[in-house]
Amino acid sequence: MIYEHFPSVGECNADLDYDKVSPHACRWIATKRTVKKVSTATYRQCLDHLRILDVCQMPYSEYRPVQDFHPISCFSGQLRLGPVVVRYRPERVMRQFGYIQCIPAHPVHPWVSYDDVDNTWTHYSNHLAAAGDPCVVPGQCAPNYID
Repeated sequence: MIYEHFPSVGECNADLDYDKVSPHACRWIATKRTVKKVSTATYRQCLDHLRILDVCQMPYSEYRPVQDFHPISCFSGQLRLGPVVVRYRPERVMRQFGYIQCIPAHPVHPWVSYDDVDNTWTHYSNHLAAAGDPCVVPGQCAPNYID
C-alpha cells in the first residue's frame, strides 16, 4: 500500500479494528470518498518531491514477528495464472526484504512455454534470488547502486 511505502504522500485511514493476524493490507480503509479527496496532480507533485529519507524501504518489518518471511518470496522467474504470464523479479526490491539492494541482472529468457513456467515454479527452490547481506540501516544499497 502507498501508505506503507510513502507515509508522507497522502492521508490514510487506519482500521481501528485491525487485527495483526489479518492480512496486512486490511490495515487501511480505502473508500472512493477517501481516495478521491486528493487529486492525481497533487499525488504526482508529492511523489516528485520525495527524498530518499521520505520513502520507507522496509515497510513490513514491524509485521515480521506476526508473519515470518518465507524464502519462496525470493523466487525469481515467471509466474502464471491461466494464460497470463508475468515476470516476478524480487532482486529489484531486496531492500523491502531487509537485504542490501544490488544491481539486478537482466532477465535471460524473455519468453518461455507454459510448461517451462510450471516446471520452474514446481522447483522454485532452484530459482531463488540471492538475498545477499542483511541491511544494517533501512534502504541500504550496494556502493555502485544509483541513488
